[in-house]
Amino acid sequence: DAKVNGEISHRVLHDFKYDIKIDAQNLLAYDWNEHETNTFWGTVYSDGNCRLWGSTDAVHVDMDMTPCKNTTFVYDSSNPMGSDNKEYIHFTKPDIIEGIGEDSLSENKQEKGEKDSSTDTYLNFKINTNPDATLIVLTDRKTGDNMSLRGSGPLHVNYYNKGKFS
Repeated sequence: DAKVNGEISHRVLHDFKYDIKIDAQNLLAYDWNEHETNTFWGTVYSDGNCRLWGSTDAVHVDMDMTPCKNTTFVYDSSNPMGSDNKEYIHFTKPDIIEGIGEDSLSENKQEKGEKDSSTDTYLNFKINTNPDATLIVLTDRKTGDNMSLRGSGPLHVNYYNKGKFS
């Protein structure tokens, strides 16, 4: 169940802007099947709120969600499109979380001759994890080796499509 509120504006069908808010209760928020090229898949039910806002130049997504029962999310770390960094677990103190995770996604794209999207994408996820959800980190797709994770606590994920992931 979800309530959606928002607005979309433009100037003579140019300069589009939007601001959409979603309040959810046990919403099927993500449902993607496994496929050989997918890095992420699973089924996610959640409570919480989400705000999507921006323009044609920038997309912002702010989420504060709590997983509900029957939530399973799979990350295939063995997928070539996934990260080259195979250090799976990083323990941090809550007061030093800001600034963690500078990476070289943009530099790697430039080295490979790939172009960045002209649209900036900013994702800010606060996930209030609990034992209702299972995160599976697939370490070897061929053998099925994986780590299955459950627990409680806040998980903050920030992503910028032109360089920052933490």
